[in-house]
Amino acid sequence: LKEMCDISSGMSSRVIQIYLKEILNSFLNGDFSVRLMAMRVVEIVLRQGLVHPVQIVPYLICLSTDPETEVSQYNLCLYIAFINWKFPY
Repeated sequence: LKEMCDISSGMSSRVIQIYLKEILNSFLNGDFSVRLMAMRVVEIVLRQGLVHPVQIVPYLICLSTDPETEVSQYNLCLYIAFINWKFPY
């Protein structure tokens, strides 16, 4: 059973790494709902540790200037969570 979980985990990481660039490019989409859903996917990816977070930081900084308050606030929370995880007190 443990081997199945390890294989599944590795497969998830591989799939995300293949599609990560497209997901991150969705941050630049003109549609508000696409940007919000892309952020939620990235949040799940970061929480599960499927990719190295440094790849995502420039996009999080970019989204901090989003004209939609919901996107920029959600992004700010995600960025702060990343900083606290990377550099704990």
